[in-house]
Amino acid sequence: MTKYQTVVDWIENKIGSGDFDYGVKLPSENQLCGQFGVSRNTVRKALEALEKNGVIERKQGSGSFVKYIEPPLWKSSPAGDLQAGKGLDTIGIIINYADNYIFPSIISGISNRLMDYGYYANLYVTQGRKDNETRILETILANHNLKGLIIDPTKSALPNYNAALLKEVAERIPCLYINHYYPGTNIPHITPDNAASMQMGTEYLIEKGHQAIGAICKSDDWNGILRYQGYLQALRKHNIIPRDDFISWYTTEQVPYIFEGSNGECILNIAKECTAITCYNDEIATMLIEFLEKHGLRVPEDISILGFDNSLLTEIRYPITSMEHPQERVGRLAAESMIRLIADPKADVNYEFEPVMIERTSVRDLTAKEP
Repeated sequence: MTKYQTVVDWIENKIGSGDFDYGVKLPSENQLCGQFGVSRNTVRKALEALEKNGVIERKQGSGSFVKYIEPPLWKSSPAGDLQAGKGLDTIGIIINYADNYIFPSIISGISNRLMDYGYYANLYVTQGRKDNETRILETILANHNLKGLIIDPTKSALPNYNAALLKEVAERIPCLYINHYYPGTNIPHITPDNAASMQMGTEYLIEKGHQAIGAICKSDDWNGILRYQGYLQALRKHNIIPRDDFISWYTTEQVPYIFEGSNGECILNIAKECTAITCYNDEIATMLIEFLEKHGLRVPEDISILGFDNSLLTEIRYPITSMEHPQERVGRLAAESMIRLIADPKADVNYEFEPVMIERTSVRDLTAKEP
C-alpha cells in the first residue's frame, strides 16, 4: 500500500466509524505529516484524492472538512440484490430499554441513519428480561418481514438459552449486535472497547495516587465482565493485588435495591476502606454518590468516583468523570453496518470504539500538594 493511500484509508475509516462526523475539521497537514511520518506532498496527494471523490472539502486558509455525502436509497429486489431506488423496507431493533439512560440516543442514531438509506426501524423492547427476548425472536421468526436485525442482547453474560433462536434468525436475515454481545456466536458487533476503557479509567485513578480502588460490577451482562477485566488489568499492570472485599456485584433486577440492606453495608465498607470506586455505569455512580452523601462521605473530598457511559447524568446531577460510550455514533455506525451486511452478508463490520475519558470533578488528585 502506498503512503498516501494509508492516509486516505485512515481518514475514510474515521469518517465511516463516526469519529470524524460531517462538518468536522480534519487534522492539519503538519499534524498528518507527523502522525504518519510522511512528506507534505504525500499528505496533499491524499487530501486531493479525498476531495476528488467528494469525501472532504478543502477551504483556502481554513483547512479540510468532512463533506456531507447523500446516501443512496436502497430497496431489496426479488432476487435479493440491492439496487438504488426508493421504497421503505424494515430493519428490526431489539433493545433492552427505550426511554431511559443511554438508549434514546442509540435508537435515534440507528433510526435516523436508516431513514437516510430508505429503511424504517421496527423497535422491540425486552425491558431487560430474557423471556421477553425469547418471545420477540419467536415473533420475528413467525412473521418474517424484516430485512435485518440489530440486537442489544439481554443478560449476555448468562447461559444463552436463546442461542438456537438467534442462530435461526441469523440464517434468514443479517444480524448485528450493539452495546455488547453474546460470546461464542457468529454475529458481528458494534461496541465500545469495554475492557480497554475501564483499564484506562482505572489507570487514571492510579496516576492520581489511588491504590485502594474498589469496583461495583454488573454480573449478568458481558459488558460488566469485560469492564471488570479492564479494572483487573490496570491493577495488575501497576502491581496492585486485587481484593475481593473491594468488589461488589449486582444483577439487572437488583439495581433498585443495590444500596439497601446487607449489600448497602458492604458498599459502605468498601467506600470507607478505598480512596476511589469504579462503577459499571453512570447510573450506578449517581446512585452511589447519593448513598455516600447520606452517610456523610463527600465526593471527591472523601472518595473519588469513576463512571462509565458519559451519559446526561454526568452533567445534570453530578459532574462525574466517566468513560465515554459514543451512543449516537454507535447507532449510526450500526445502521450503516447493517446496510453493508444486506449488500454483502460476509462483510466484516465488527468495530470497537477506542477508549475516551471525559474528565470532570469526581476524582481527587492525591498526588497534588496541599496549598
